[in-house]
Amino acid sequence: MLKKLFVIATSAMMAVAGLIAMPQQAAPALAAPGASAFDPGLIISDSVFFDFGSMDVAGIQQFLDSRISSCRAEDPAIDCLKDVFVEIPETPATAEEEIGPCSAITANPAARAAEVIYSVAVACGINPKVLITKLQKEQGLVTSTKPTSYMYRAAMGFGCPDSDPGICGKVNVGLFNQLYRAAKQLRWYGNPEGSFTYWKPGRTVSMRFNPNSSCGTKSFELKNQATANLYYYTPYTPNQAALANMYGSGDSCSAYGNRNFWRFFHDWFGSPIGGGYLLKDAGPETYLIVDDKKYLVTDSRLLAALRPLGPIGEISTAYLDSFVTTGEMTQLVSDSVSGAKFLLVDGVKYSVPDCQIAIQYGANCDVSIAVTSLQLNTFVDGGTLTRLVQTEAGTRYWIENASSRFVVDDLALQTVGAQAITPTRMTIEQVASLTPGTALASESVMFTVAGGSQKAIAAGGQTFLLNSSLVSSTGLEKWFDQAPAAVDLQAIESTLNEEQIKGFVSDSTGATFVITAAGKLPVSDPENWTEQVLAVPDTLLAKIPTVEAVLSTPVIVTSAGNRFSYFVQSAERRLTSDTTMVSQFLSLIGQPKAIEIPQSAINTIEKVGLALAPGAVVKTAGSSKLYLVDDLTNKVLLASSSQATSVSKSKVFTVAASDLSALETRTGFTGVKVQCDGAIYLLDRGILYPTSPAAASEFPGSVFPLSTNTCAALILSERSVGQFIRTNSGLLYLVQDGKKARISSWAHFSTLRGDGPGYIQATNYFASKIPTLGKAPATVQLASLEGIPTGDFGELSFEGTIPELIPVEAPVSSAPEPAVAPEEPAAPSPSPAPTESEERTYRVVSGDSLNEIAQKFGVTVSAIQSLNSITNPNRISVGQLIRIPGSSADAPATPAAEPEPEPEPEPEPEPEPTPEPEESPTVVEYRIQSGDTLLRIGAKFGVSSKALQEFNGITNPNRISIGQLLKIPTATSNTNVAEPEPEPTPEPEESPTVVEYRIQSGDTLLRIGAKFGVSSKALQEFNGITNPNRISIGQLLKIPTATSNTNVAQAEPEPEQPTVAKTYKVVAGDTFWGIARKLGVKSSELASLNGINNANFIRIGQILKVPN
Repeated sequence: MLKKLFVIATSAMMAVAGLIAMPQQAAPALAAPGASAFDPGLIISDSVFFDFGSMDVAGIQQFLDSRISSCRAEDPAIDCLKDVFVEIPETPATAEEEIGPCSAITANPAARAAEVIYSVAVACGINPKVLITKLQKEQGLVTSTKPTSYMYRAAMGFGCPDSDPGICGKVNVGLFNQLYRAAKQLRWYGNPEGSFTYWKPGRTVSMRFNPNSSCGTKSFELKNQATANLYYYTPYTPNQAALANMYGSGDSCSAYGNRNFWRFFHDWFGSPIGGGYLLKDAGPETYLIVDDKKYLVTDSRLLAALRPLGPIGEISTAYLDSFVTTGEMTQLVSDSVSGAKFLLVDGVKYSVPDCQIAIQYGANCDVSIAVTSLQLNTFVDGGTLTRLVQTEAGTRYWIENASSRFVVDDLALQTVGAQAITPTRMTIEQVASLTPGTALASESVMFTVAGGSQKAIAAGGQTFLLNSSLVSSTGLEKWFDQAPAAVDLQAIESTLNEEQIKGFVSDSTGATFVITAAGKLPVSDPENWTEQVLAVPDTLLAKIPTVEAVLSTPVIVTSAGNRFSYFVQSAERRLTSDTTMVSQFLSLIGQPKAIEIPQSAINTIEKVGLALAPGAVVKTAGSSKLYLVDDLTNKVLLASSSQATSVSKSKVFTVAASDLSALETRTGFTGVKVQCDGAIYLLDRGILYPTSPAAASEFPGSVFPLSTNTCAALILSERSVGQFIRTNSGLLYLVQDGKKARISSWAHFSTLRGDGPGYIQATNYFASKIPTLGKAPATVQLASLEGIPTGDFGELSFEGTIPELIPVEAPVSSAPEPAVAPEEPAAPSPSPAPTESEERTYRVVSGDSLNEIAQKFGVTVSAIQSLNSITNPNRISVGQLIRIPGSSADAPATPAAEPEPEPEPEPEPEPEPTPEPEESPTVVEYRIQSGDTLLRIGAKFGVSSKALQEFNGITNPNRISIGQLLKIPTATSNTNVAEPEPEPTPEPEESPTVVEYRIQSGDTLLRIGAKFGVSSKALQEFNGITNPNRISIGQLLKIPTATSNTNVAQAEPEPEQPTVAKTYKVVAGDTFWGIARKLGVKSSELASLNGINNANFIRIGQILKVPN
């Protein structure tokens, strides 16, 4: 019996020392992993060991109940652990100098074992799972169905030293005392105030396999305090024999205490390695634990940086709350002992040599987190931190002001003095305090983006991708330095501009350019091109030379090798591949040829359809309907191909039905009169004939308004016309009151025409629109020629709107019915020495006044006024027929009308009579030089090419040769242009009083003039009005009158007239527009200054005033 007790006692003492393997009564629910998983330096994590809140009383009781199905205790006073009741004495908190620390425990005279375990665990901060495992490891109490009193007296093996095992179970006996004393001791280990500090975590230790020193030791790194505490409590590590037979015995040198603890914990609660210094509860937040402090880890990059301190362990909220919340974790840390600073990045620590570098990384030395040396030692040493970083892929970054700047080329490092710095190897994306910055590159360097042929330029802190078509079509590389290697897209992503450079760019001042093969071409009106104008740094643009030209709309553009051309205006492009259509556009806008710009730039302009030029005639395939294109967006329905021939010289273009339907259809064009910019013209053969509103009103049909662009596309006649047409068969007609009357002969025509405008060579269509009414009278009062337009359509504006008809009131003629003219037409000037009783007629020409006419015929002004019932001598008009009294007549005499000449049947067309010049021209000689043409020579001498041809007997104007001597008919010799002669200044009869008048609705210059007793011509000249039909409501006119009008505001001083610097004498072959071009002045200013309403009515020898 004594032997048996001795054996039992000996076995119990050996179990306390961990020298025997505890028998396994049942297979574990979750078997421990194999021996290879056992780490002697990390048996249990600190986070698991000290998690006092991992179980509550009910949980502990449930677990104890699950270990034993039925208790078979032989002594009724000694129950199994799950059923035992013990006393918990009133226990104060440990003092500062005592072993512990543990908080106070409230007394309970009859506490169950679960309550005792829970109370001790919470008070001393030890995981109740650890206490349960220790109870099993020391005495097997948890699973014992027949516990003994000794097992309770030495429940935790506390007070059982190896040096005196005999006292085991004799001191600190009982379940509460064993648990409480053991827990206090487990918390005390490692306290620097105590004696158990020789096994320091982070150091290599040598641990015995057995109390017998001859069994040897094992050296390993001790990784944490909890494992050290287990070794302080049981100072042996299992040998390989013990680990090889995890649930059995090893050899004579095996010790099993810590092996069994690891095995039991695994079997019952899972891995004891539940987390290192990174802990969390059921919530989402993760904390770094440093001693008794916790720091919130807010970024995944910080977790990656702290990876060596993990894994993340999930602990109870109570345990987590026991740590002091100190702030947020940063990647900049310091050694709590030495104060050395480190930047932690992706599990690597980089030594920070000074705080200035830390600042560049966006870190603050004043708020670095102090960590233990043990924790720092777990990180890989990355060396000293520098501002130049190189990734594993070889990409380099310059660290500046908390940003990482991708290094594009080596030369860029010289700009920051980094060419000699050794790069720090680092995963740059894992630095939480850095944001991607602008690329660091030599200014305006071009490089290729890795993985393709995409080109980019780094400039002004940005990276600009280049359209590949732009690069290839312009040879853009020739202006930029090239980086030696391709750059990864991710490396420049942070500085990447969202938009590609496609062609249109602007500088810091807003000046816009389009990049071409020749350089950057300035664009004067970017708003009329595209919204895709990319603002780029001036340094980038400075690399590209500036083209000495300006691009503006409207314009025809194309790209190199492209069969299409594009008409661009109002930020829209219309395309065509028809070269004739392109030519019509070029002619319309006065552009020599299409301008080449990159296709990538063209593609940024909104495409709206086919380019159809104003004035073009179009149709669809299979349809006979013809249309005249009006502006860009309208089409005018034409009645027939004959009308098409009449209105335009354009060829007929066949277009797709969809393109034609895109144009708005206009109808109602059935006549021969059109309105352009408010002025009326006759239109035939695609030629606009200027005529007066009064003359136009004699033609039948309504006026059809055309857009200014369409009018500009048509041919403008250099001569104005009146009321005469000549048909294809050679017949002449007078048009009056909407009908045409046959003119019998050229002599008849000369009589009717007088010195007025000639005829229109009419097409059959034009002639057919005018009904025929018998024969023309022998004489006729022709319509007033006042208000003939100049044909100046101004600056073209493609608005795409349908023009509205502007009412134009024909001037009312003040002349009386004309006298019957003789059979032969009168000469422009009176025949010399008329008989006293002879009465003549005279047609007023430009520049005439009654005073001049009276002097010319030797009669008085009053006699002419009386005979012609002219109340106001200032109111005569060009073309007006005036009766001239005989020189001795005191009263008007009306001669009898002479009989009308017999019309000649079907007269053959004769050449139009050429008026005799007033003076014989002086002839000079000129020898033809290289490059000369008759047109150029004529322009040089102020004569027409036709006059040169006739004067020199040249039958073919294209057959002239260098050195050929030409005779030039001019008014003066020795000069190419007639010398200006001073114009005699007439003495004013009376200085008029000037009043002001504001134009009202319904007013015309004729009506205003009649109201104030002045001529419309005087009003036009006095107010500088070039077109009498272009006045507007509210416009202020100055009225020259002899007396003031009380109903009109007093006039202000008359504005100064343009200073006349010289005059010009009209010579043979001159035209009004040719003179204006020759003198470099506007035709409108020349007409206004000289009071010319009809630009075709100038005569040889006439003196013109020339404006400065």
